[in-house]
Amino acid sequence: MATANNPTNIYLEIEGDRGESQLSLLVAQGQKFPYRTVLLGKLKLPPKETGHLGFKVWVGMGTKVGCNTSLQRLRSVPIEKIHEAKLQPGALLDLEVEYTFDERLLLTLVSQSNGKARFQLEVTSDQSQLLAQKGSPIITLEGLIPKIPRRRQQINSEISDLKVDFKQWELLAQHLEHNWQNASFHQQRHELVRQTSLAKNSITIITDLLHWLEMDALLSNSSSAMKVRLAVMSLPDILKTIPSDSPSIIPLERKFHQWVWQKFHLGFNQMPNELFSALVETPGKLFWSDFASILIERYKYHSQQAKAEVFFTSIGKCVKPSTTNLAFLRDVVQNTHHIGQKIRAAWALGRLISFGQPDDWKADFKEVQLATKVALQQLHHSSTTPQVAIQLLNCLSQCMTWHISGHHLSQELCQKIKSLPQAYLPVAKSFSQYPDISKLFERNLELILKLFNPIGISLEESKEIKMFLLQAVRD
Repeated sequence: MATANNPTNIYLEIEGDRGESQLSLLVAQGQKFPYRTVLLGKLKLPPKETGHLGFKVWVGMGTKVGCNTSLQRLRSVPIEKIHEAKLQPGALLDLEVEYTFDERLLLTLVSQSNGKARFQLEVTSDQSQLLAQKGSPIITLEGLIPKIPRRRQQINSEISDLKVDFKQWELLAQHLEHNWQNASFHQQRHELVRQTSLAKNSITIITDLLHWLEMDALLSNSSSAMKVRLAVMSLPDILKTIPSDSPSIIPLERKFHQWVWQKFHLGFNQMPNELFSALVETPGKLFWSDFASILIERYKYHSQQAKAEVFFTSIGKCVKPSTTNLAFLRDVVQNTHHIGQKIRAAWALGRLISFGQPDDWKADFKEVQLATKVALQQLHHSSTTPQVAIQLLNCLSQCMTWHISGHHLSQELCQKIKSLPQAYLPVAKSFSQYPDISKLFERNLELILKLFNPIGISLEESKEIKMFLLQAVRD
C-alpha cells in the first residue's frame, strides 16, 4: 500500500451489468495522496433503468493492472439509485475522484448538463459491508473455480464382511464373450468393480486379474481375449479407489503399468476398439504422467482414424501443461478435420490450462493467453460445428478462471470475448438445426461475460457459473 510520502497510481474500471467496460484508465500517475482530480466527460451512464454499475479500482505503485498493483477496492451500485440523484439514463458525466489521507476513495458522478445532479459513493476494500447494505450476496470468485485433481481419490475402506469370489469375474467373462452388447452384464461389471475395490480380499482379486493379462502372451483364444479386455477395463477403476502408496498395491500397480507400457510400444493394430479405448484411457485414470510423450506419439500415428479422439481423454488428465504439450493441443484444435478429435482436444486444452490445476501443475500464463487466442480465432473465424463451438466456449471459460483470479487477460483478448454476442460467428448458420445447443451456447456465453463484472453476479447465477465451469472440465 502506498503511503502519504510515496506516489501511487489508481487504475479505475467501471463496468455495466453485462460486463461492458464504460471507463478504463489511470486516474493519476505518480500522485501523492491525499489528492483530488476531475475527469471531464469520461463516463456515460448505461441507457437502461435497472441493473448495477460496478466500480473496480486497483491501487499500487505500478503503471498498469498486474504490475505492482492489486485489486483492493470494489463497489456495485444499483442504477436506480443513481437515477434518484437526477442522473438520466445515457447521460454524459464528469467524474470527481478523491483519495483521502486515510486511504478512502470517493467517487462523485456529476451531470455535465446540471452540476447539481450528483451521486457520491465510496469504493472500499471492505466490500462485504457495502454489498450487504444493498442486500447482495457475497460471491467468492475463487470458490467458483473447479479444483482439478492430479492425484487419485483415496476412498477405499475395507468392509470386513465383504469378500468377492473370483468365480464371479470368470462367469462374467464367459457371459460377455457370448453377448458383449448385453447391458445387464456391463452393469454387473460395474457392481463387481465397486465390490472388489471395497472387499477385504481386493488384493487377491487384483492379482488374479493381472494373471489374466500375463496369460495373454501364452493364449490366443477368444476366452483369453475377453478376459484381457475385461481386466483392462476394470483394473483402473479398482486401483484408482485404493491408496496408491499402500505397500500391498505398489508392486501390483507397477506390474500393470509395465504391461500397459509394453502394449503402447507394440502398438494397437488389429486390436478390438473396446480394448483399444480401455488401454488408452488407463494412463489418464491412474494419473501416469510418464505416458505423456507416448500418448502424443501414438495419437499422431492414429490421427487419421476417428477413434483417435480417445487419446485426449488421457492427455487432458495426466500430461503436464508444458509449452510443447499445449502447442500440440492448440495445433490439433486449429488443424484437425475430425470433429470428435477437435472437441476432445479443446476439452483437454481447457482442462490443462485451467486455474483450478494444483499449483505445481499450473500452466504458464503466456500459454493461457495463447489458448484464449486460439479459442477466439476459431469462434470468430473458423468453427462451423455447434458441438465444437460449445467446447471452444468451455475452453474459453477456463481461460477466464485466470482472469477472475487476478491474472488479467490482455485488453485485446477481453474486447474480443466481449464482442462475441454482437459478432457474426461462422457457426451461427448451423445453430438453426440445433436449437438446444444454440440456447446452451448463448447462455454459457452470458455466464462468461458476467465474470467481467463479478459484483453484479447473483447467488443463483454464481451457482450456475460454478456448475458451468465444472462441467467444462469434467470427463
